[in-house]
Amino acid sequence: MTVFSISLSAPAGKFAFPQCRQVVFPGNGTNINSPRKRLPELGGLVLPKHPWYQLEAGEVARLLQTDMTKGLSPAEAAQRLKTFGANQLKEQERLSPLKILASQFTDVMVLILIGATLISGLLGEYADAVTILVIILLNAVLGFVQEYRAEKSMEALKQLVAPEATVLRGGSEVRVPAREVVPGDILLLQAGDKVAADA
Repeated sequence: MTVFSISLSAPAGKFAFPQCRQVVFPGNGTNINSPRKRLPELGGLVLPKHPWYQLEAGEVARLLQTDMTKGLSPAEAAQRLKTFGANQLKEQERLSPLKILASQFTDVMVLILIGATLISGLLGEYADAVTILVIILLNAVLGFVQEYRAEKSMEALKQLVAPEATVLRGGSEVRVPAREVVPGDILLLQAGDKVAADA
């Protein structure tokens, strides 16, 4: 996150600054931080000649067509959410338990051990073949259990932490899910607030 300027409200103990993020449009790969352009995908917003962090807060607010004291209107925020999409990373495909188990047998070393098991069996060394096979299976079970638990832990953490942000919308302080923060929002921060990484 880039802080353009900070205004302090002493009685409330709050900080405010405009939110701006790097946006790349997947369809054409256009980067919102590229040199000055006016693109239809940006809803008429003009891109700066310089990087965002080099601009004064007033200039950022002008370019993002936002009011530093009132923020965006709820209607404008909803429109920008449609235009830019949610403020979140694309989730990776979740692996099914079967895929996690199958992935335990794709490692080069495991494939070599499987080959050694087959060769030992063909040569009549059944004790060696069984020993290697047991090692392969134990490795697969341990790897599966670890990866499955890690996957479940990550899902639980995502559910547990649903970040929110306080923004100015229509002149009022509003708590919104961090995924609904849009370019031009004025974020209000207090000590102890968690800020979405790209806000």
